[in-house]
Amino acid sequence: MGTIFLSSKECSGEAHTSQQIYEYVESCIQQVGPENVVQVVTDNVTNNMGVAKLLKEKRPSIFWTSCVTHTINLMLEGIGKLPRFKKILDQAKKLTIFIYAHHKTLAMMRSYTNKREIIRSGVTRFASAFLTLQSLSEKKEQLRHMFSSNEWEELFSPLVKLFRMLDADWKPSMGFVYGEIKVAKEEIIKSLGGNEKHCKPIIDIINTKMKGRLDSTLHLTSYLLNPYYHYNDAQLQFDPDVMDVVLDFFYTLFLGD
Repeated sequence: MGTIFLSSKECSGEAHTSQQIYEYVESCIQQVGPENVVQVVTDNVTNNMGVAKLLKEKRPSIFWTSCVTHTINLMLEGIGKLPRFKKILDQAKKLTIFIYAHHKTLAMMRSYTNKREIIRSGVTRFASAFLTLQSLSEKKEQLRHMFSSNEWEELFSPLVKLFRMLDADWKPSMGFVYGEIKVAKEEIIKSLGGNEKHCKPIIDIINTKMKGRLDSTLHLTSYLLNPYYHYNDAQLQFDPDVMDVVLDFFYTLFLGD
């Protein structure tokens, strides 16, 4: 008539010995009727192998069968540990984690693959690594287009733009550092839709790396004195954080005067 659920047992607080497991299996056999049981299927862990031995002794007419899925998983585990395969599986795992860990990359992936997922839910651990690799292979062209698309500029261009400016020799950059980092943070927040959950970790990293390095007295003073920012924001001179630092600059520059 099809698959029928008989029972389950909560036994997390008990020792999973072969004898204990066998007694539970035996109770199920009696419930169904020994004459109606053809085989018992378990995985291949040691205690279940002990169940097979007890079953053969007490119920010689009933077969014990090893779980095919578990067996194949053990094969895949062994193959996956080989050096030539381990590296590519690790790379596939890292790529998949990267895509699914950021809402923007996940949205891009789903857009380019017509909402076909990479991760396969409901499969066992070792098989999932190979199925993920297979899924990435099937979507290779779509993922290539995704990673070469202009949309990446929305995520990274603010900081890349600043980096290029600082690395150039065509103009002094000190007066632009603080201001352009402010602009970069605003553009990152905008590109992430203003979602605080996604913005905060990125902004926190920028602020942490910036503190004590790129918010010095010189940086903020040159920021205030840069016409590019000063005349763009008439209220800049009234920012107490900026002006306090500027006063410190002059006290330092004209020490004792």
